[in-house]
Amino acid sequence: MPDKYFTTTMDAIGVLTGDIINSSKIEDKKLPVNEKNRNAMSDKKIFNFTVCELMEILKEFPKDMPVIVSGYETGYENFYHPFVIKIKHLPQNMYWDGEFQNDDNGIDVLIIERNVRND
Repeated sequence: MPDKYFTTTMDAIGVLTGDIINSSKIEDKKLPVNEKNRNAMSDKKIFNFTVCELMEILKEFPKDMPVIVSGYETGYENFYHPFVIKIKHLPQNMYWDGEFQNDDNGIDVLIIERNVRND
């Protein structure tokens, strides 16, 4: 009997949905299901992307395009769909301002920006 794995997908309006599939239906690595994780992931829909989904998105961009992330403070967050902006490098900035800033005359980079929660 094939192993069962949990996978998530994003529907057309950006809502994560989950499903248990047999390993014979997948080619990439998935984490084994345990009841606690399956229930948490399917009930709360807590993750925006899977590795597989992110890999598909990244294929749309040049392989040599720099990638940077938003940051500040502690912990981890989900992130928005990656997008391109122009930035300049300002290594002298204080850490809370980040070493890169928006600049219309800068270089193109792919941004993986964390979700901002206002709670």
